Amino acid sequence: MIKIIKSVNHNFKRGNTLIEIIIATVIFLASIIAGLFFFSQGRVDINLSGSYRQAKELVDAQFEILREAHWNDILDISEMEEGLIETGLKVGNVTFTRTTIIESPENENLDDYMQVAKVKVEWTEKGKTQEIELETVIARAK
Repeated sequence: MIKIIKSVNHNFKRGNTLIEIIIATVIFLASIIAGLFFFSQGRVDINLSGSYRQAKELVDAQFEILREAHWNDILDISEMEEGLIETGLKVGNVTFTRTTIIESPENENLDDYMQVAKVKVEWTEKGKTQEIELETVIARAK
């Protein structure tokens, strides 16, 4: 009787069944797909942050132009209803629209000495309109 049990135990093969291989393959593929998904989302975020940086540079460039501009030129922009709108500013593969609005300060007594400049840059990326808007105070040079 002992010999029969030993011979039966030797007939079992030690290996992987088809179900174990399928489960291992599914787990492996799921981890690969998840990794690719996170990588592609990271790439989208990197591209979007690059566009934000370019838009910020366009805002800063406009602030520098306004700081060096003649006071009458600044007042001319303040009289425009919708402000100064510049379209078709292309940087790389992205096209930007820059809007400059000049407003009087809250204290009307300071109108002759300073103005508030707001610059907004808009662009479309990934089907959504993105924008950045900053403001600064421009003082009249003596």
